[in-house]
This record gives sequence, C-alpha cells and structure tokens, in this order.
Amino acid sequence: EVVDIKDKAVFEKEKAAKDAAQNKKLAEDEQAAIQKYLSDHKCTVSPTESGLYFIETLAGTGEIPISGDKVKVHYTLTTLNNDTIDSSVTRNEALEFSVDKPGIIQGWHEAIKLMRVGGKAIWLVPSKLAYGPAGRPPMIQPFTPLLFEVEFLERVK
Repeated sequence: EVVDIKDKAVFEKEKAAKDAAQNKKLAEDEQAAIQKYLSDHKCTVSPTESGLYFIETLAGTGEIPISGDKVKVHYTLTTLNNDTIDSSVTRNEALEFSVDKPGIIQGWHEAIKLMRVGGKAIWLVPSKLAYGPAGRPPMIQPFTPLLFEVEFLERVK
C-alpha cells in the first residue's frame, strides 16, 4: 500500500531536516554525558578552546613534541561508561604516529602537544575531535566522546 508520494527534492529536504534535528539531539546528549562524567569524577579542569579535556596524571620530564615529530605512546581507549574499545597496552604494541599528519584523530594531535615524554594523562576527546557524526560503527557510535589513558613513551628520532 502506497502511503505517500513525494518529489525527490521534497523528500531530500525533509530527510535533511530530520537528520539535522537528530544530530542536534545527539550532540546535546554528548555534552550532557561529558558533563556527567566530569561531575562524577570530580574533574575540575577546563576544556581547551577546541573542547578537549586534558587531565595530567603524571608530569613528564622529557621533550615536548612539535608538529612533524614522530612519537610513540601506549594508550587505552574506553567509553565514558568505562567500556574498553582498544588498548595498545593489552596488545603490548605501542602506537607510533606523526604529530599533525593525517592518520589519527584530531584530538590526538592537540593532546600530545600538551605532554612531555614520560608523562601520563587522560584525554577526554569530544566527538568533534574524534569520529564526529559518522562514528566508527560498530564500536564507536555517532557523537561518542572518547576517553584515552595515555603514556607518552618517546619522541622517535
């Protein structure tokens, strides 16, 4: 049974409006989840201008990386509900990446430049600095903030 017939342009306009409304709600839910996490964990740090929360747990004494440096880190990625998504520690395989080069989420480039070699930190990365409205299903849903526990092992020469 045919319920409705619409012109393609009308259909696409209605779909875009519906998607925009859904994305707005998901973005609001994300902000509420971040605020709840910060409150529950008594975090008083302010976000960076981009929205990243950087919580240093051990100050490093080594060098601070700059754009173009290759760095090596260990990390554990969880949701705000503490569900583990990935861990280089579990695999015993540190991650190497180049600062400010493609291949890693934007939040990592910002956060690593706030650390010194030898340091440890928790990075609460909002979805806009991670996988955004697309997510990375099935493990990371759209508008999912990510929590990284990171140990900065070395600047690779």
